Amino acid sequence: FEERFGGGNPFSRGSGTQARGRARRPRRTTADVRVAFETAVRGGTVSLRLEGPEGVEDIDVAVPKGVAEGAKLRVKRPERDTGAGEELILTVRIEKDPVFTRDGLDLFVELPLTIVEAALGTEVSVPTLTGKGRSSAEVGVPPGTASGSKLRVKGMGVASSDGRKGDLYAVIKVVPPKSLSPDDEESLRDMGRRMPNPRTGGHWR
Repeated sequence: FEERFGGGNPFSRGSGTQARGRARRPRRTTADVRVAFETAVRGGTVSLRLEGPEGVEDIDVAVPKGVAEGAKLRVKRPERDTGAGEELILTVRIEKDPVFTRDGLDLFVELPLTIVEAALGTEVSVPTLTGKGRSSAEVGVPPGTASGSKLRVKGMGVASSDGRKGDLYAVIKVVPPKSLSPDDEESLRDMGRRMPNPRTGGHWR
């Protein structure tokens, strides 16, 4: 992954301020840095390509595991001609993931179920980000589980650099069949006639 800064590069020598006097303070510049979702969870490095008066320079920025959206990463770079150096303040922007979403240290994954699985209960595999690669964990689905229910898998969320761990939540989505045979339709109608109406009482009429 490479972040490129060209043209109006925020890390060029013209940006930032420098104190005058015997001890020169490092110039401070700011920018956003995009971090892949999995890198933000596991930790790693992000490569930045910087353009300045001395040419193009590639640097690696360490990303601590469990880093949050909007966190600040500070990188100090020495300056060869003045010795003052430069401090880069990078604001983390975490990219979206096609499978997971995140709230703090908790991970969320959508879990599709058939009507039969939701009604009778089942055991399914849900994806996780534990270990070195993407893996899975077995989750028991209780009978009668409704759409929107959350099944918690303790300790399988994001692990922070200070040792805290979040949880993984499988969010249930009951998916009805797009087509049914005549016999299946009749079976469902018969079952519907025998089941209690969920829209009773309160504001339902």
